[in-house]
Amino acid sequence: MEKILSCMLSFFILLLLTSCTDDWMPYENTDYSVHYEVKGNIFVISEIESELLKLAAEYDDDVTLTFVRYQFESETSGTAEFQFFREYETDGKYYSILITIFANIDDSIIYKVNYEEGISKRVAGYRNAIIRKNENAYNIYVSSLYDIALAKRNDLSYSEVLYYGDNVVVCHFSKNNELISRSEL
Repeated sequence: MEKILSCMLSFFILLLLTSCTDDWMPYENTDYSVHYEVKGNIFVISEIESELLKLAAEYDDDVTLTFVRYQFESETSGTAEFQFFREYETDGKYYSILITIFANIDDSIIYKVNYEEGISKRVAGYRNAIIRKNENAYNIYVSSLYDIALAKRNDLSYSEVLYYGDNVVVCHFSKNNELISRSEL
């Protein structure tokens, strides 16, 4: 009888400890396959933001574009990631919605949308809208290549141009995924 009581007490304590975490809160993370061709210049956010916002509005109509990442594997190929974010409060708890749109930069085709919604501790994103929307990511990428020494440029695997808030950051990575250079514009 003591063993059963001890097991039940242990189970109750374990249940009590795990129920205090946010793991039991509602959470959704869904990928949607899409096929949409971006009409504007995919490298200039201000030219395509309204197109992207229409697509994001199919999942939530009150989000803001807060983060963009262009990943260049070469001058003609790579991917782009556009994140839309919104935070709201329900019953004293803060929840977030993060919609991420993925596109190929070589043909300007959006191929996937990821929708995440849950407690803000679990679903995190940038909160501030992008300010520098008129700067061309492709031009930034190409001009930044000249700032890398030729020996390091030969070891280049991919580069990223990141937009968030008032920041534009360029990072170059080696074939071992080591950071070669990072610069803020």
